[in-house]
Amino acid sequence: MKSVAVSQSNYLPWVGYFKLISQADCFVFYDSVQYTKNDWRNRNRIIIDGAPNWLTIPIKYRFSERKRIDEIELPQNGWGKEHLNKIERAYKSTDYFLELFPFLEEEISKNYLTLSELNKNTIMTFSSVLNIETKFLDYSLNLELSKNQRLIDTCKSVGAQQYVTTPKALNYLDIQLFKDNDIELKILDFESCLKKYPQKSYNFDPYVSFIDLLFNLGINGVEERLTD
Repeated sequence: MKSVAVSQSNYLPWVGYFKLISQADCFVFYDSVQYTKNDWRNRNRIIIDGAPNWLTIPIKYRFSERKRIDEIELPQNGWGKEHLNKIERAYKSTDYFLELFPFLEEEISKNYLTLSELNKNTIMTFSSVLNIETKFLDYSLNLELSKNQRLIDTCKSVGAQQYVTTPKALNYLDIQLFKDNDIELKILDFESCLKKYPQKSYNFDPYVSFIDLLFNLGINGVEERLTD
């Protein structure tokens, strides 16, 4: 049974994002919707000096502009170097930093013009590093349709009979509509992504960027949480 997952692109997302990707045959980036400020699109958290700290790309945006995610331009003010310096400071003593930091450094150092390009390419790069074989697609959803119908149309457009999603999606999904369209819902369990690991923090926090887990436990440590 062919499956599909759909999500907006995020900046250095938590490990659960990669579990969602890994559990589908196709992953559709949903960046044709309106950008929301102070969301996961342009920021995430890492552990610095024992506590979660924000890494935020300083996007200049006014709500009145009503731009789509894929229309948001990246600032050209050295934010990337600042982020890399913070990441190096936070994780240079971890077991897998030297092995895996170059992948991150290469992506953040590239001259991407838009936030969406940066996020999508970084996510695809690390999906490859993590041996995830999911196919990535860019697909503009028809915003004139209801949210549920957009998702159903996306499934049909890629020939998927199963939609993979998160428990939070149950707040808006029309389960009967999916049944009527012969599309099975697969709701993921993220318990494996919440398991404790040797994190350099005073209080363990599983909801930080995946790079925290990656630098501390390496590729195998992340893969275990994707398959459990």
